[in-house]
Amino acid sequence: MARTFPYPLTVGEHPETGDPVIGFVHEDMFIFDAFSSDCGRFPAPPQEYGLTREEANTLVGINESLKDKGEEIRYQAHIQLWNLAEEAVKEFNKEQP
Repeated sequence: MARTFPYPLTVGEHPETGDPVIGFVHEDMFIFDAFSSDCGRFPAPPQEYGLTREEANTLVGINESLKDKGEEIRYQAHIQLWNLAEEAVKEFNKEQP
């Protein structure tokens, strides 16, 4: 069953990390953490955006899942790059006298 959310969700950029985050637009501001003010520096109740705590927690969960998947992808890419580097060293060393 699909969850309902009072705003259309969109992808934006985390202001500190540059990573993708999922959020919504409220009064021309992109909000990805409904427990923070629109500037992201202060705590704010989700009701400020017309959300229930449950809806705000849903958004938090979506972004935590996205972050976890991103970390796993980065880890796998790191392993692949490491393996490629080791193969390149082996090939280089084979060609040495």
